[in-house]
Amino acid sequence: MRYEGDPAEPAWMNGFTDLHTGHIECGECGSLVLKSDRAARLHQGWHANIEEDIERAARRD
Repeated sequence: MRYEGDPAEPAWMNGFTDLHTGHIECGECGSLVLKSDRAARLHQGWHANIEEDIERAARRD
């Protein structure tokens, strides 16, 4: 089941699919992440860092 703003689910589940195995799947890259608030936030932070790196590299060119 995909959670995109479902009010019954915590906000950190947005963008992830619950696999009902103790893991969630990232809707952006397909990575498997432990189903926990901390793991989901760390993974989302990883995406933010990658986007910043891409923007910085584009400015250097």
